[in-house]
Amino acid sequence: MSNLDKMRALDDSFQILFREVYHYWLNNVFLTWRWWLVVILTIVPWILWVLFRKKDSTYRLLSAGLFVALITSHFDKYGYWLSLWSYPIMPVPIIPAHFPWNLTLFPVSVMATIQFKPNINPFFKSLAYSLFGSFVIQPLSVFLGIYDHKIWQHYYSVPFFIVIYLIAHYLATRREFSPLDSKSEAANAKSNRQK
Repeated sequence: MSNLDKMRALDDSFQILFREVYHYWLNNVFLTWRWWLVVILTIVPWILWVLFRKKDSTYRLLSAGLFVALITSHFDKYGYWLSLWSYPIMPVPIIPAHFPWNLTLFPVSVMATIQFKPNINPFFKSLAYSLFGSFVIQPLSVFLGIYDHKIWQHYYSVPFFIVIYLIAHYLATRREFSPLDSKSEAANAKSNRQK
């Protein structure tokens, strides 16, 4: 059997598995209370963030949120592939089940934490964020049946949450970005020399 034939066979197996997952989702997940909970947790945090964010810090916070979304998506993908944890409730079967967490819950909660009491030491905020996420949110999610920690212990998440929060905080609070064009750079350099 050639490599191409092996890939075709794997693709056929994947298509069969996807159809099984879809039928399972349609008959056992779709429109259940857990499904509605995950849909609400996917949409409502963004609505609340849009309403209550600090408007003049929108782009700073979004740059931090984008970082959080990207890094947590990668971590969740690897954790799922390694069978460390899983998210049994998919809002839609064609997207990974961890997307609501990574594209909504993690980034919005980090952005909200950064903006809340901005003068508090970021290390203390990262510690509070990680402890709350690891020992309140994760066990609650397990209890509700929307997260399965399999072999992952909640306290394993603490250092990851701390580092992710601190990097996001740095991205959101650093000085303005430097200009992209050389004319602006020259003008900024000239104005700085005149001061």
